[in-house]
Amino acid sequence: MAQTNGKATVTVETSPLTRLLAEEGFYVLTADTRHAFLTELRQAPRIDLVIADRGLRGMPAWDIVQEAVWRRPGIRCVRL
Repeated sequence: MAQTNGKATVTVETSPLTRLLAEEGFYVLTADTRHAFLTELRQAPRIDLVIADRGLRGMPAWDIVQEAVWRRPGIRCVRL
């Protein structure tokens, strides 16, 4: 694993933003399905930020934000 700046970020869907964050030293977890996103929320030891752009099939971006806040109170979320 590449050295990181200590921040773990989950992005929904792979995008140029995902690559940019990784290049800047963020440890980026990606989720391209509803199941993968919920698994990351449950299992990742640390998530500092969730970025939701278009959402996932069966899970709009707003639902992603609500689920993240419900499962990890105080988590920061960005909905693009």
